[in-house]
Amino acid sequence: MKKQLKNYIMIVCFLLFIFGFAVASFISEDREFSENENRYLQQAPEFSWKKLEKGEFTSDIESYMSDQIFMKDQLVSLKTVTDRTLLKNYQNGVYFGKDGYYLQDYQENRPLIEKNISCLNDFADSLDKSVDVSFLLVPNAVSVMSDKLPAVTQTDDQLESEKYISSILSDRINLCFPYDQLKDAAKSTQVFYKTDHHWTAEGAKVGFDALMTAMNEDIPQASYNIETVKDFHGTLYSKAPTDFSAADEMHFYSNPDNSVKVNYVQENKQTDTLFDDSFKTKKDKY
Repeated sequence: MKKQLKNYIMIVCFLLFIFGFAVASFISEDREFSENENRYLQQAPEFSWKKLEKGEFTSDIESYMSDQIFMKDQLVSLKTVTDRTLLKNYQNGVYFGKDGYYLQDYQENRPLIEKNISCLNDFADSLDKSVDVSFLLVPNAVSVMSDKLPAVTQTDDQLESEKYISSILSDRINLCFPYDQLKDAAKSTQVFYKTDHHWTAEGAKVGFDALMTAMNEDIPQASYNIETVKDFHGTLYSKAPTDFSAADEMHFYSNPDNSVKVNYVQENKQTDTLFDDSFKTKKDKY
């Protein structure tokens, strides 16, 4: 009797969980934008026989149900916490690395590489022979910060991709791949964000200096004002959010001697800074 009661309770709890979330998702107000994912969410699609025939309607319904499920952000966070508790080191294209680093998986796509390099070669060949052409290939974090990766991974090596790119790149193009410079700088400076795939301002400066050197240009010297903005969670954190991860800091560099005017055509306004300060309080601080 007790065993049957336990089974009934389990079945009831299961049905309440499944149908409860379905009902809650149906009656709750649809969200238009997800700040955590930094994207617009799928809205309820309009039905048409043409869209149904093409399979577009069912695809949109699937996206709609996924985007508008009740407490989606909390459920994703719970999934991440569960995986971390079980000592899993990979979720949704992200490796949980050492020292709090989120590292985006890299899988080489040769056809896409060939297509992009072909476009670059065609562009360079279309220019006058007197025009110098340089190409900055940005090293990714999973390559530069490979020492932060878990012991077992299946990520591809970007260094091999760089070798292949070099072999098919036009002789007209000067390739700059600042892997060694970033690797060396990473010993004393944070060159990539821990929760995002972008390099930090300091990492970008390393890349810029390398490009200037490759182009035989002088590296500009300036004294910058530096503003620190805390509580930054990047796109990789959005893929696997969890309280285990500490927030990043962003550093904003501005040259007090530099005068600029920025025109926002659509908004019909002009500013004297490259930064939009309103984003400093938002999740998407870019």
